[in-house]
Amino acid sequence: MAPHSLGVMPKIARRRMTVWSLFPKHPSQSAFMVNCIVDDLDALLKALQEGVAIEKREDYEYGRFAWIMDPEGNRIEPWEPPK
Repeated sequence: MAPHSLGVMPKIARRRMTVWSLFPKHPSQSAFMVNCIVDDLDALLKALQEGVAIEKREDYEYGRFAWIMDPEGNRIEPWEPPK
């Protein structure tokens, strides 16, 4: 599951906007997934190692992503924009 538009993502990162998107299906227990912009993805994932299931992480030209599941079954997608 990668970001939807290469043209939009860099603009969002520069402005630090919050964007909500609904997905038809994802593996979460919840009806939504939270996507948040982070400054240091590696530091965040290290801090979350205990108590949070880290599903995967991937790097793209438009940023670095991880998909994690919190203890309550909510899916969270932290995104570190390119520097």
